[in-house]
Amino acid sequence: GGGGGGGGGGAVPHRLPALFDGVGVQAALKLAIDEAVDDAGVVRDSASDGLGEVRFAKRELAAAVRKSLAELVAKKGDSVLANRLPTLRADRFVLQVVAKQKHRVPGVVRDVSGSGQTLFIEPKEVEGANTKLRQLAKREQTLVRAVLQALSKRVGAPAVALELEALHSAVTKVDLAAARARYAAAVGGVPVRFSDH
Repeated sequence: GGGGGGGGGGAVPHRLPALFDGVGVQAALKLAIDEAVDDAGVVRDSASDGLGEVRFAKRELAAAVRKSLAELVAKKGDSVLANRLPTLRADRFVLQVVAKQKHRVPGVVRDVSGSGQTLFIEPKEVEGANTKLRQLAKREQTLVRAVLQALSKRVGAPAVALELEALHSAVTKVDLAAARARYAAAVGGVPVRFSDH
């Protein structure tokens, strides 16, 4: 006796757990990913030797550059600056300088506004620190890439990939069965029974 399955060979609910028999859930891989990458997809400081140190150095140096630029802004005044807030151009901190006043801020022009009225100048006082910041950013990218490549290599290993495919297939079947059950409950459906009569 007992209830037969629905039409189309759907999974019988009491057999659903059996779909996971022998399927690896890759708990160690999941843990490794969770330890290396946060919920927003950002590689954690602790994921690599040196990554936290590089990021800390970057934050400290960026704060020092912003402080230097704030002092420059205070000295130069509003007549020289189009905007008192430092900004970034090509990963370098710059000041937004009125084009006609560019001689008052010695440094490298990194960009020009669409109107040509504002120049984005990297003051000579922060050129060295900006260069160091770019070097730190490149080092950070290298470390992050290495972490992601190592995780990708683990995920892509043939045995792991096969297990992940089997897990995906099992989860898809369970999800489909659950969706059918929710739909049947919503419409008041009953199991189909076939008879020879």
